[in-house]
Amino acid sequence: MLNYPKLESEHIILEPLRFEHKTGLQEIVQDGDLWELWFITPVPKPDELEEFIEVALQTRLAYMIYSKSRECYVGTTSIYNFEEKHKKAYIGYTFYRSSAQKTSINTETKQLLLQYLFEDLKLNVVRLETHYLNLNSRRAIARLGAKQEGILRNDKIMPDGSIRDTVIFSIVREEWPGVKNHLNYCLHKKYIK
Repeated sequence: MLNYPKLESEHIILEPLRFEHKTGLQEIVQDGDLWELWFITPVPKPDELEEFIEVALQTRLAYMIYSKSRECYVGTTSIYNFEEKHKKAYIGYTFYRSSAQKTSINTETKQLLLQYLFEDLKLNVVRLETHYLNLNSRRAIARLGAKQEGILRNDKIMPDGSIRDTVIFSIVREEWPGVKNHLNYCLHKKYIK
């Protein structure tokens, strides 16, 4: 598994997930009872956090998202299905406390991750996926500058037993400079030279 770094920007810090983050995760999931939202990324219940952390550490490059202005953890996200040979990865397993949703935190988080994946790891493509019925997530991914590739029908079985259609989005290496400018503009209303 790749040894991955802490990432930092003006307003947030992405810290590699550790068991010590359990309290922060508990505060996140309890802000809005996130585990009850069946159509988003499966969110652990407060009593499932140790297992969630253990699985995350074994299967993906998981981060805790810390907000400098709020002085607390506001979410978690991951890099997964990383294939060095084919220079590709996914960003996902993302959820935010209810009070941090629909803020610039997601844009800044994705900007940090994409910059790391395209500029440091030199990937050719980064994909993001979401539930077909999660319209907020689909709009948020499209606003980043990702393009919809397609819909995988009957792709996954959700924890409640329902079957998920998965919408796949991607950003390719050649698009990254434009996407980077777009994200910078959205966050700072200015372009990178």
